[in-house]
Amino acid sequence: MGYDLRFDGRFDIAPPLPPDRNRYLTAFSLSWRRPRDPSKLDNAAEPGHEAVGLPVGPEAAFYVGGAPHTHDDGDDVSVLSFARPPEGQPGVRCCWRPTPDGSHLEWDGCEKFGAYSDWLRYLAETFLGPWGHSLSGRVRWTGEDGAEGTLSAHDGVVADEADVPETPLDEEVRSWITCLRTADVEMRIVAARELGCAVHADTGSRRAAIAALVDALEPPELAKAALETLGEFGEEAGVGSTQVGRLLEHADPQVRYWATYALGRMGPRARSELPALERLKADPEHGPRYGAIDAIKRLTASG
Repeated sequence: MGYDLRFDGRFDIAPPLPPDRNRYLTAFSLSWRRPRDPSKLDNAAEPGHEAVGLPVGPEAAFYVGGAPHTHDDGDDVSVLSFARPPEGQPGVRCCWRPTPDGSHLEWDGCEKFGAYSDWLRYLAETFLGPWGHSLSGRVRWTGEDGAEGTLSAHDGVVADEADVPETPLDEEVRSWITCLRTADVEMRIVAARELGCAVHADTGSRRAAIAALVDALEPPELAKAALETLGEFGEEAGVGSTQVGRLLEHADPQVRYWATYALGRMGPRARSELPALERLKADPEHGPRYGAIDAIKRLTASG
């Protein structure tokens, strides 16, 4: 979600990474995590999954070429989807990087690092453990709202604990829905992002959150946040597919893109929007164009 965190401290890697593994994991953390067509990779510019004995992986998950995640990669022809990571990876950016001497793992300072604990587990289970390295230590995190907690790693187990118990989920969902209906646009944008917490709530809370998000598709900046969150509800959000489908013709290309993102995850109820998605494949902007292709693939594959 769109929640900012900062991390203080770093984890120990034992024994320290040798130079080739350090270079690879540094490049991994710097690169976009995109699903890619292996036949279109620029292998000459890629600094080395093969150097550490790795295959290119499913959907080229171990490829570390391409633009860094601090730059736009919209012109990368190898990318299959800009809306999701490769199969099995937690997100489109991994913001944990090894230190230059290979003895520690630290946060690289990037914003909106929502999958921080999942990425730590992924690195430990996919790379460090199989290579014979252990990960240990404790890192403190602080959220933009003042929340604090500790992320720890020991004997292959990663734990994330907040200092103060979280608000009961249904109560939190109701609170964000109330914020979503205020006059303050910035607050509404925050609420639209944070309503993703309702994915784990009961049926009534999920339906209420979806209905509130479907009613929050203007102005454009709010629509982008609401559409991204609607996509997280999957097929259950299909009740709003007609309203979302209207945004495929929105003047803002980013709104058109996020509409394709949401529709692609809404399942059978969104198939009525396939003709509009087909038309969007000719969109002059690459975001909506590739988003439409991905959405069509998802909707036709699911049925």
